[in-house]
Amino acid sequence: MTDNDNDQRAEDVAGETAAGLGRLSDPVSRVFARALNAATRLFHSINYYGSCAAALVYNRHRMGAKLDRVIASLQHNLDRDHDSYPYW
Repeated sequence: MTDNDNDQRAEDVAGETAAGLGRLSDPVSRVFARALNAATRLFHSINYYGSCAAALVYNRHRMGAKLDRVIASLQHNLDRDHDSYPYW
């Protein structure tokens, strides 16, 4: 499966979910909306503290090393692809 296939599948699932939520009765929809609103603060806190914890582990030194590896890989692939085209 390619990235485009994965992206399309995610869009399909999101669309199906939205369509399904749109079919809920008004009372059920209001309860669902209240549950989402109640969970928002917790969700934001988890995202924030998770990012802070990740920064302690995956700091700028590791990020720099990862970037160097990605750039080297991209250069390698470009060189390999360039060599396979006789007209360049």
